[in-house]
Amino acid sequence: MNRVSRSGFLVLVGAIVGGCGGGGVVGGDGGGGMEASVPVDAGADLAAGGKDLALGPDLAMAPSGKRVFNSLAFITGITTDDQIIFDDGGGQHAVDVAGINEVNVDADSEFALVRGKVVFSWSNIDQVTSVANLVVWTAAAGPSSIATDSSAGVAAASDDGAWVLYTDKSTVDGNTAELWIAKIDGSGAKKLLALRTDTDCYPQARFGAGRFVFSYCDLPTDGGATGATVASLDPAKGTVDTLKTDASLDFFVDNKLGNVLVMTEAGSAALVPIAGGQEKALDNDVNEALFTPDGMAVVYSTRAGALKRSPTAVPAPTTLVGADVLLFQGSSPTLSHIIYSSETEDQSGNNYGDLFLASATAPGAATKLLGTITGGIYGDPFTADGLNAIYFTECDDDGVCTLNTRPAAGGAEVKLADTSWQALAVGAGKVVYNDNVVLGADSAVGDLLLKDLAAPATPAKLLTKGADIDLYLNTSKTKIIYTVSEPASAEGIYVMAVP
Repeated sequence: MNRVSRSGFLVLVGAIVGGCGGGGVVGGDGGGGMEASVPVDAGADLAAGGKDLALGPDLAMAPSGKRVFNSLAFITGITTDDQIIFDDGGGQHAVDVAGINEVNVDADSEFALVRGKVVFSWSNIDQVTSVANLVVWTAAAGPSSIATDSSAGVAAASDDGAWVLYTDKSTVDGNTAELWIAKIDGSGAKKLLALRTDTDCYPQARFGAGRFVFSYCDLPTDGGATGATVASLDPAKGTVDTLKTDASLDFFVDNKLGNVLVMTEAGSAALVPIAGGQEKALDNDVNEALFTPDGMAVVYSTRAGALKRSPTAVPAPTTLVGADVLLFQGSSPTLSHIIYSSETEDQSGNNYGDLFLASATAPGAATKLLGTITGGIYGDPFTADGLNAIYFTECDDDGVCTLNTRPAAGGAEVKLADTSWQALAVGAGKVVYNDNVVLGADSAVGDLLLKDLAAPATPAKLLTKGADIDLYLNTSKTKIIYTVSEPASAEGIYVMAVP
C-alpha cells in the first residue's frame, strides 16, 4: 500500500529525518458488530458554491470556496496564524486564508517544515549529509537567512514565532554541528553547544510550556559513543538547563504544567520540571507517552506491552490494558480514549497488524477496529468532541480505503465512504472527508463531503467535486483548504467555510 502525499514532501522528510508522519499502516477488517452506511445528499446545496448538485461522473462544476492562489500548487502546511504555505514549482510561498496577501518565503527551497507560526526552509541540501542553507519565515517578520550549514530537519520555534532553535556550522561529513538560538529576524544569534548529528544520535527539539526542550549527544572526547542528554532553554535567558543525562533521545513534554517525561535507554522513566529540578520516578519500562491537556495525568505504554495511566503530581500507575500495546496511533482531544497497534506485524516487519480502541481513563477490554494490514488512521483519529473514532479499512495497493467511524464508548461501526484517502475532524461531531477517489498518472482527485455524526439520519453533504486528495484545515478548524490540479483553468488553492 502506497500512502504518499501528492506534494511529495513526505518523501523528502522520510529521506532526511527518517519518518513520514500521518499515521502508520496498521490494520484491516472491521472489528465485529453490524455495519451501517451513510447516504450522501445528492442534492446538497454547496456551502460556498451557490448551486444544487446531482452526483454523477459527468457532472461539471466549479470548485467551491474562494480561490486564494490561481495556479498549480502543493501545500506544505498551515501556520498557526493561518498562513497557507505552498510550493508552486518555484520555491515556498505563503498566502493568508483570506487570499489577500501572497508573498515569497524562499525561492530556492528544497525542503520545508511548518512549526507553529514559523516556516523553516532548507535549500542547497547535500544529499549525503543533509547539510543545507536555512531560511526562517513568519508573516510578521518575513524571511531571514540564518544559517548556511544547517542539518535539515532539526528545528523548533517558540509559540509566538519570536525565537527559533536550529543547527549551524555542520562539519563537511554532516556528523557534528552546533546548536543555535536566535530571534526570528536572525538577531541575537547565540551558540548553545556542539552536538552530534549522525544517524545514530540525531537530535530532537520542540517547544512547550514556554521553553525549548531538546535531546542531543555530546561530541565524543575519546572516539567512543556518548549517551544522550535532555535539556531545556528559556529563550529570553539563553541558558541551557540539563534535565537528564545518560538518557534516551525520546522525551515527552506537557504544555500545561511543564513536566517533561525523560527516560533511560532501558525505559526507566521519570517526570522532571521543564526548568530543571527533582525527578519523580514514574515506571521502569516506558515506551511512549501522552499528557492529558490539563497536565494532571500521563498515559503511556510499556515495552512489555501494557497501557498505563498515572497522575503527574504523585506518580501512581494504573494498568488500563495488560498486554499487546505496541504503538500509539491516535488519541481523543481530552485523552479519554486511545487507539493503538498490537504486537502483530506483517512479514516485512515494517507495518503493524491491527488497531484497537481503548479507554485511557479506566481499565477495560479494548475493541478491535482492524484485523489485518489493510487500513490505518489517515488524518484525525477522533471527532473533535471525542465521541467517535475515525479510521480506514480495506485499503487497496494505492492506499485508497474504506472510511469508518465507531462510537468511542461502544457501538457499531458506521461506514462513511468506500473509496477515501483522508478524514479530518471539524466542529463537534463533524467529519470532512473525500470519497470516489480516483488516482491517475498525473492526478489524484475525489469528491469532498461533510458528515455530522451527531445527526446520523441526515445524509452526508457534498461540498465539491474534483478536489485533490490532500486536505487541510485552518487553526480554528472553521475553514477547509484544498487544491485543484485539473482542469488547468481551475488550478489553484481554495478555501471554504465549514458548513
